[in-house]
Amino acid sequence: MRTKIIAYSLLIGLVLGTVGLIFSSPPESLTRLTEGRGYIFFKPAGVTPSATLLSLENAFEQVAEALKPAVVNISFGKAGDSLTPLDGFSDHFMEQISEELSVLGSGFMIEPEGYIITNHHLVKGATEATVTFFDGQKLLARVVGTDPKTDLALLKVEGKGDFPTVKIGNSNKVKVGSWAIAIGNPFGLDHTVTVGVISGKGRSIGIAPLADFIQTDASINPGNSGGPLVNIRGEVIGVNTAIDVQAEGIGFAIPINVAAKVVSDLKKYGKVVWAWMTGLYLQDITSSLARYLQLPSGEKGVMVADLTQGSEAEKAGIRRGDVLLSVDGNPISSVEELQRKVMQSRVGQRVVLSLFRKGQKLTIPLILAEMPSESKKDKAGTWLGLTLHILTPALAKQFNLPPAERGLLVSEVDPEGPAYIFGLKQGDVIREINNIPIDSLSQFQKIVKDIDSPWAMLLIKREGRTMFLAVRP
Repeated sequence: MRTKIIAYSLLIGLVLGTVGLIFSSPPESLTRLTEGRGYIFFKPAGVTPSATLLSLENAFEQVAEALKPAVVNISFGKAGDSLTPLDGFSDHFMEQISEELSVLGSGFMIEPEGYIITNHHLVKGATEATVTFFDGQKLLARVVGTDPKTDLALLKVEGKGDFPTVKIGNSNKVKVGSWAIAIGNPFGLDHTVTVGVISGKGRSIGIAPLADFIQTDASINPGNSGGPLVNIRGEVIGVNTAIDVQAEGIGFAIPINVAAKVVSDLKKYGKVVWAWMTGLYLQDITSSLARYLQLPSGEKGVMVADLTQGSEAEKAGIRRGDVLLSVDGNPISSVEELQRKVMQSRVGQRVVLSLFRKGQKLTIPLILAEMPSESKKDKAGTWLGLTLHILTPALAKQFNLPPAERGLLVSEVDPEGPAYIFGLKQGDVIREINNIPIDSLSQFQKIVKDIDSPWAMLLIKREGRTMFLAVRP
């Protein structure tokens, strides 16, 4: 016990001696910073930064100076008008902006003729905008086109050419941990520069289904949307788009390689032409499905829930229940990931699909077609005032139907159409017409075309129960 007391005494003496040194007169090289609660903190006085730090600081300064002429402020009138700064964004990723401020955003010049990249959610519904340059010059710009799938838009300044432009980088070479510099006009504060790093890649945040977002902790605030995300060499690697308002230092940018494709198509066609495997209805694979299907260890993939009769996918040999494992050797684990991989290809391009069917792996070549527009996708057209869709797993979930439900979904009923009079309702599933099961859109269209009697008998499912309805085509 005596030995322990001696040891403790020595330790206490050492601590008190150290405290005495701290509270004694500081060296001349230190100056007092703050004082409180009995503690005194000191900071170095006149520290000389290293050559490395000065070089890094100089790099940031050069990037900011070089991009300043090509980054612009974009305005569309007052908030509360028909335009809203983030129309269509989920609440979780919604930027906040005061109603007193003009609807402001950012953009950057990519071609000397006056082409500017910005965000779709900023210009949605507009045909023109006011563009303000760093020197205060204001010019009118028309909206060339927008793409909601990537939340990108292209503007064209109406004025003389030879505008200053940014240098475009390669977002495929971006690495997590690399420097990231965001430039824009947050809250109308012109040409604000913030610095951080690339925090992540390949993020999916639900606001632009085909955009493979870059995550950064460089501060992005309301008004930064549409501005450039830049690397330490001053090359644009992304388009600043969204922030997570429930966190600090979590911002997202659309890769510039995706933007390059969008710009090219908008200039050429006025819209973006995306490649897709048309005729396929896909769903993600749950762990229980994977066990039931006995997928090989480590494999994920997506499942073919349905396919349109007579489609290129069916002609190529793809069947309902197949699991798509990879595209051109690139593994896939979700429908979104498959979309992003296919969208990097061209319409008419041949890809090789690896798939799993009944315990065997197969490879099937498929020619990619153009992705249908939202207004045409899955739509069987109208019949008797009904708007009909092939029933996909996503639609089944939306209308609270079993995932394996078959048939055509009634998504809309015209109150002045015949179907309304005969009693059909939104959410009904047409399973049969004249005792013929409905399995595809093309089959439905053929049956309807061939009806030669005054009446047709429908078997429908409504709220979990089946029933017959007679209609007069």
